Amino acid sequence: MQMLSIVTFIHGREVFSEDFTALCAALTRAGYEVDPIVLCDQRGGEKFPASCRYHVTPGTTKYARILFALEHARSDLVFFIDNDITPDVEAFAAFAGACIAAGCAAGWGRIGSTPAPGAVPGMIRADKRLSHDLIRPLLWKTRTGISIPGQIFMLDRIQTGKLLGRQDTVFDDLTIGAAIRGQHLPILSSGAVLGRERPCRTMGELICQRRRWARGFSQVLVSSRGHRVFPLVILHGLAYHFLWIPFWAVSLFLLIWAPVPALMLLAAVILWLARFTVRELPWAVLYLALFPGVHCIWSATLIRECCAPADHRT
Repeated sequence: MQMLSIVTFIHGREVFSEDFTALCAALTRAGYEVDPIVLCDQRGGEKFPASCRYHVTPGTTKYARILFALEHARSDLVFFIDNDITPDVEAFAAFAGACIAAGCAAGWGRIGSTPAPGAVPGMIRADKRLSHDLIRPLLWKTRTGISIPGQIFMLDRIQTGKLLGRQDTVFDDLTIGAAIRGQHLPILSSGAVLGRERPCRTMGELICQRRRWARGFSQVLVSSRGHRVFPLVILHGLAYHFLWIPFWAVSLFLLIWAPVPALMLLAAVILWLARFTVRELPWAVLYLALFPGVHCIWSATLIRECCAPADHRT
């Protein structure tokens, strides 16, 4: 019987999700021997299923806990899932089987958003459409990708355990992806949506998230300087956060000199971002109009972090 280690993370006073228990039960019914691990950053009154191994790792980042899990997992294949993710059990089971068959060092799928009303969740859905459905798959297919979706992913601890650096970071997904790319390890990138996450609800929450991402990216940028993955780190930043500049430059140029093709281009992009659904059209338009400002805040945070003395970086 194939053993799978499944790891989830509990932050602060976060409530343990029963979805994790249901996922483990479904994998057991599918014929796997499941090794469930719960990693918490503080000891609380939460009661976990008896089948779960429970570890308290206070004052550590998610990246440090990933390294801890790789050291303590009973299976060579270790699957990670954030506690606030609602997994698609059938898609996850199929993904686990595909990882076993492929013998890959790392694997991941796509992450959707749970349905939520409002402009910010709508813009995030459009952003995921661009980043998860186009940018990340395209970069990995062209052998230049270094980002993995940190919400759900798999690592083979034999192939990756000694590869990952011990320098701590808050940008675990990019750090892991860069290490995998640097050694040209085999990966499995599934097109299936493996789970859904709750999107940010307000602009303040979104901006705080993107500032945190910028601080994490600055850590990866500094630590990779002088290594062969450094150009790929630069490419990642350009693809995810500066694509809007050539897009709007071309669009404005065409609006002046060829307005009909320009309007056709804008309409096509908006329809694609909206997944060709009428209800998503307003959020796709808002995304194109407002998200460049979010990227500018990310860029300003990155510049501040990179220019700060090493002992003053957050």
